Amino acid sequence: MPFGAGRRAALGAAGIAALAAPWLVAQPGTAPATGQSGPEIASRNQTVTFKAAVQLVTIPVVVRDAQGRAIGNLGKDDFQLFDNNKQQVIAKFSVERSGGAEGRTTPGAGRGPGSPSRPAAAMPERYIAYVFDDLHLGAADLMRVRNAAGRRLATMLRPADRAAIYSTSGQTTVEFTADQNLLQAGLARLMPRPRRMDHQGECPDITLYQADLMVNKNDGRAIAAAVLDAKECNPGASQDVLNVVAMTTARRVLSAGEEDGRLGLIALRDAIRGLEVRAGQRSIVLVSPGFLKPGAQLQANDLMQYAIQAKVTISALDARGLWTDPGLDASKRADNNTDAALLKTSFSSSAASAETNVMAELAAGTGGRFFENSNDLESGFQQLAAAPEFTYVLGFTPQNLKLDGKYHALKVKLAAPKGLNVQARLGYFAPKRLNDPVEQAKREVSNALFSREELSELPVDLLARAFKQSAGKSQIIVWARVSLKELKLRVADGRSCNEVRLVSALFDPDGKLVAGREQVLDLKLTGETLERNRENGITLRSDFIVKPGPYLVRMVVRDAEGQQITAQNTSIEAP
Repeated sequence: MPFGAGRRAALGAAGIAALAAPWLVAQPGTAPATGQSGPEIASRNQTVTFKAAVQLVTIPVVVRDAQGRAIGNLGKDDFQLFDNNKQQVIAKFSVERSGGAEGRTTPGAGRGPGSPSRPAAAMPERYIAYVFDDLHLGAADLMRVRNAAGRRLATMLRPADRAAIYSTSGQTTVEFTADQNLLQAGLARLMPRPRRMDHQGECPDITLYQADLMVNKNDGRAIAAAVLDAKECNPGASQDVLNVVAMTTARRVLSAGEEDGRLGLIALRDAIRGLEVRAGQRSIVLVSPGFLKPGAQLQANDLMQYAIQAKVTISALDARGLWTDPGLDASKRADNNTDAALLKTSFSSSAASAETNVMAELAAGTGGRFFENSNDLESGFQQLAAAPEFTYVLGFTPQNLKLDGKYHALKVKLAAPKGLNVQARLGYFAPKRLNDPVEQAKREVSNALFSREELSELPVDLLARAFKQSAGKSQIIVWARVSLKELKLRVADGRSCNEVRLVSALFDPDGKLVAGREQVLDLKLTGETLERNRENGITLRSDFIVKPGPYLVRMVVRDAEGQQITAQNTSIEAP
């Protein structure tokens, strides 16, 4: 039977028999064919776990027109990419389109002997994690964003959507669900949870931004303002004492602020970890008044790279709404020292901008959006929950890259802008060691596995069947047949060689990974074997024992020589 890339075989008994052609079925732990120099096909099982590894620098890019609509008709030659102002060669280019189906099913697929006749249930397509920064949100701002989020969640979730709620303090968590009662109850539990009490009226009154300037940047103006402020509550103190009071307070404020920033990044990483094991469109909406991350720039860069690799979009909503100068806040302690007041007012505006820069950077770097300076928070939630319809992914290998961990500024431009706006990652940190190609291959397979995108670079046939085993137990068998006809082979010692990695997995109706099987085939085929079986190829089988119910079957195949990937889906109902 001829192969068709991406074709799901709706096979009967004869088709299943054809897939099970004697020596071509590679069972785990077997070597179906042997020669004088060892087995021609050696199969081994591996645990389906993956580590993050970076070979290329990957940059999600969103291009919008004057009306803010994402456009998807550009090609690789339309982009120019610069690393520290040096133009780079774009080695990989793809266009990703966000899903919009209300839980796709495959008609006729997944039903065979013993399977019920009803169609498989619709499966989730989109996952949105809402991360509320309760460490920094005040009571008034938190109430406004909580109410706006509740109204939007009640109306915007589709049947194929799942939402989760996290907080930076870790005190409020609702895992991915479509249950409105659970989501609304989770929102109701949100409250401000500052790690330290508000030091209103403290003298000297030093913000985290000012403390960072004083301790990390040795900024003379920031130090002078703190010393002048300290003089008000320590009249008659010597200059040396005032200096000590100011710097001691700054170090304490900085230490607490750094920890808050790290907790915020940890909460985002936890959200990404929860998303990357879901098959579908994945996004995060960070709700915060803004925060700083002094001393955590590397962690923020790693977080961004993690999100990019996991294909998670981070968007952010400025919970302060329409911005006003913090220096005009009537609740703050009146400052009788004019010189100190003028210096601190200048810091307040810079601090407000720096705090939102973190959110803007995360959004730009992962293909998300940043909603700010508006009191229409419901509109903000609506805009941010929807991923851009088109995202370009550019990949490049930096030229003469030194493994020194230094920051590299990135710039993506259009060869002919035509009034279009480009949103892209602003930079990256160079690695401190080379990456393992094996880990990179596993990362590519992992990305493909936890996606709904279907790829057909290799000719592969997928077949899944479900059978009733006993009370409360069902068996799902997944067959994958890989053609040898178009598989790239390397000749070594008179044999045609390649390594083929296949992962098959089952996901439940909430998109959670239920089980996964990975097989790695080491091919070392003689010329006679290759010619005899070039058309029929190799068939692999994976068995799963599961509870009755609907499942999404996801299969990914990748070869080492051509580095090509095929990924396919089908829905199935276990009887």
